[in-house]
Amino acid sequence: MAISLFKKSEQIYWLWLSLKLNNQNAVFQKLIDAFEESPFRIYDSKKSELDKIEGLTEHQKSLLMDKELSEAMHIYNYCRKNGVGLLTYSDEAYPQTLKSMKKPPIVLYYMGRLPDLNNRLCISVVGTRKMT
Repeated sequence: MAISLFKKSEQIYWLWLSLKLNNQNAVFQKLIDAFEESPFRIYDSKKSELDKIEGLTEHQKSLLMDKELSEAMHIYNYCRKNGVGLLTYSDEAYPQTLKSMKKPPIVLYYMGRLPDLNNRLCISVVGTRKMT
């Protein structure tokens, strides 16, 4: 399946944002509201625009002013090469139940065929990333 250039670039900006905000963050919704769900507009924002967003710390602003995309590109290329799907906050298939959370995940990763998550009972198992 070919992916459009727009879709590819949008996914890269969503990945960039998830890296800057650690994929789940309380200020994410404020950024989405301020920049009309556009990860590129957040990426392209100036510090003066970020200063207007209530609750955004100086550290978070500093992270968002880092416009380096190499890590996001690396993740994107890895996913494409290894059959890992990316489901971003703006995708139609992104679960509405997650959008209603206080800190929704910015990007979801999956393998295989993606079912309709909005019309299906879904159960997940969450474990630690660094087992002891």
